[in-house]
Amino acid sequence: MEKPSCQHKIEGQTLPVLLDTGAEISALPKKIMEKFVDCSTLNIHRRCQTFGGSVLTIEGLCYLNVEICGYKLNHPFCVLDGITASSSIVVGINLMSAVEMDIDLKNRCVRSLRTNLSLDLSELTNSARQSSDKKNLC
Repeated sequence: MEKPSCQHKIEGQTLPVLLDTGAEISALPKKIMEKFVDCSTLNIHRRCQTFGGSVLTIEGLCYLNVEICGYKLNHPFCVLDGITASSSIVVGINLMSAVEMDIDLKNRCVRSLRTNLSLDLSELTNSARQSSDKKNLC
């Protein structure tokens, strides 16, 4: 099975995200974050190493409006520089916990236990569809 991804709304835009239960934080590449905020004011610039050994630079922390499975919240995202893939938005365990997300790999969907609404999982595609009218999809 490929890495689970699905569509979420960030600042009103529907974007593909990677669900990463091994990531403690949620993060966006600087190139994507620049669409939402002025990144010139960020001033953390800390280097960190991923589990796989890659080195990334954390440029700062920004709070963005997010909607996942019908649940809306303002959530912190780390701004990362040095990510080559422009679509590498990572939803980490911190955001999954805030939404009380249940990942059902067998039925290929995620559900917010707060709203009981589901999203289909896609395997690195943009074909996920929100299933707000199907409360018991998975």
